[in-house]
Amino acid sequence: GLHGVNTAGNNMSIVMEALSEAELVTKGDGGVQNLLRLERPLMDLLSADDPEVRDAAYKLLFRLAVQHSDAAKRLSRKHAASMVAQNSEVQQSAIKHAPEIAHLCAAAAPEIMRQLLRLARQNHEGASAELLRAARSGLAFHCLQAK
Repeated sequence: GLHGVNTAGNNMSIVMEALSEAELVTKGDGGVQNLLRLERPLMDLLSADDPEVRDAAYKLLFRLAVQHSDAAKRLSRKHAASMVAQNSEVQQSAIKHAPEIAHLCAAAAPEIMRQLLRLARQNHEGASAELLRAARSGLAFHCLQAK
């Protein structure tokens, strides 16, 4: 280590800096290849302590999933585990990003909606709002597709 300099907050700023860099190297040509290389560590960051780090990791993994259907399936499996995580903050992030996962991996959508409904019935924070958001955006998406 760096002789006790690495407090948790300091580590998180280093991680956030790395994620900002990752965002730059995953744009444009070769971006998908770079994202594929970063997929495993990004998946690990979905259960990081810091919500900012989790959000940034989700954002980059969404970018990959849009362009890579196998990655979308892997993300949806990781997300399913996060939806039932013991760590309530990790679960909260999963709930927050559930509508996007439902769009990126249509096969997972019914199970995601069931999970959100179950959590909403338990008055779980944010679940009702995300269930509504997922339903609304899903309807809007299908209306656009039908035109």
